[in-house]
Formats: sequence, C-alpha cells, structure tokens
Amino acid sequence: MYNSFELIHSKHTFKLQKYVHAILVQSNGYDNSILNDIGKCGLNLASEMLEFHEQDELVKQIKSLERFTFYVAKIMALLPHIPKDIHLFPCVDEMSNWSHRFYYVLQQEHARKQGQYENLRKLN
Repeated sequence: MYNSFELIHSKHTFKLQKYVHAILVQSNGYDNSILNDIGKCGLNLASEMLEFHEQDELVKQIKSLERFTFYVAKIMALLPHIPKDIHLFPCVDEMSNWSHRFYYVLQQEHARKQGQYENLRKLN
C-alpha cells in the first residue's frame, strides 16, 4: 500500500503530467477553454505535488491530498472534451479509464488519512 507521499510523487502522477504536457504542446495556438482548464489543472497538480510533505500536520496532508485529488478528477472530467483533431498516445479513452483508476486510489488514500485523523481525535 502506498503512503500519500509515494502516491503523489509516483509514476502515475508523472504519467498524468506527461499527458497534460502532450495536450498542451499539440494544442498550441488553440483558444479553447477546455484546453486552458487542463493546462491550469496541470500546473496546480505540479504545485500541489511540490508542496506536499509527509512531515506536515495530518490536517494539512488531508487538505493537500483533497486538492490533488480534485485536480486529477478535473483533468479526468475534461479529457473526453479535448478536440478530436488532437491525436494523443495513449488515446483519450484509455487515458480517461486509467485516470479513473488513479482517482479511486487517491480517494482510498484520502479516506485512510481521514480515518487516521478521526482516530487521533477520539484519543484526545
């Protein structure tokens, strides 16, 4: 099982960042709100990845993981709306399915962290 840091700094995150980068490179010159939103999510994802530390307070870790998961979900939701003339590998459907699986792993990690927090609150 992953811990949050390993999950956020994993090959899964790199794969998603690489895919977002490929979208942005191929969409250079487009004026499309979907592509702009994907680009912003990619930047926010990278920013959240750099700011997440396992040494932070548990509450901060949970909030950071929530934001990270939100950006993955937003990218996942926007992928099917990419213009059809942008050709990517893997295809958008495959990447969308893959990002769904990554999203659920992130949700499980968030639930685990939230459970830790609730157990600690009960002890106090």
